[in-house]
Amino acid sequence: MIGLADGYDEVVIRGEFGSRSFTAFYLAGGRLIAANMVNTGRDVRSTRQLIAERRIIDKRLLGDAEMPLREMLKG
Repeated sequence: MIGLADGYDEVVIRGEFGSRSFTAFYLAGGRLIAANMVNTGRDVRSTRQLIAERRIIDKRLLGDAEMPLREMLKG
């Protein structure tokens, strides 16, 4: 778990919720505030940075397991 999901208004699942590898991203007003990760340790650093930057994130990209999270940090 990264961040605090208190006050979230939307959840985006990256990967298959029933699988052994997925992330649940918690958003408030379109901003990523927390994430619960199951066997997706490769995304920890990028997720922490996305939470810290408090940017509005495109939910379609966030939920797309083929899109590397580090790509969302660019621009």
